[in-house]
Amino acid sequence: MPNVDAEGKIFFKSKKQSTEAEKPSFADLPLCLLEVIISQLVFKDNIRASAVCKTWREAGLYVCLVDKPPWLMYLPKRGNLFELYDPLQQKMYRLDLPELAKSTVCYSRDRWLLMRKTTSCHIFGRVKLCC
Repeated sequence: MPNVDAEGKIFFKSKKQSTEAEKPSFADLPLCLLEVIISQLVFKDNIRASAVCKTWREAGLYVCLVDKPPWLMYLPKRGNLFELYDPLQQKMYRLDLPELAKSTVCYSRDRWLLMRKTTSCHIFGRVKLCC
């Protein structure tokens, strides 16, 4: 079947070219729509969605988490295994974070923690976990 371009020239596409050009891609969703979708996901699904492609990862960075309740973080007495509790989903997540072993919390605000070791200082935030 003939097609007409912007200059009015007639050209033909093969069936393969026609079907490939018409296939919608989830990677092409508008950023604002992706942000709405990702903002409704729980922690694990947010991480999975952010791993789909570069566009989805960027959308995950801009998601606002203000309407979700804060998580509880349990600091290990020994080792590197930190536990995070999501009260909304009533689920516990365990993360191995050797860089935070033997750290103490100095300050917290807006879901961010300032943690300190004797030799260094770390800023730890929930948004960082989703990336």
